[in-house]
Amino acid sequence: MASNCPVKIRLYNTCAVLKITTLTLNHNHKTEPSNLKYYPRNRRLHNNTTEMIKVYDRHKVSRSIIVTFEED
Repeated sequence: MASNCPVKIRLYNTCAVLKITTLTLNHNHKTEPSNLKYYPRNRRLHNNTTEMIKVYDRHKVSRSIIVTFEED
């Protein structure tokens, strides 16, 4: 990642809606689509995956085994 990248997003919380007050999307470096997998929204589990993990956990399935199921 490049340092001093000027990209910024500032939000204002009105208690009902988040409003964008500042939006600057001009990167000072090349952006790579392959880096999308590192974005926070792509690190979240889907609801069905979360529910399956809960089922495994209730049945005392080892966490190491659960991880191998979810990597597939």
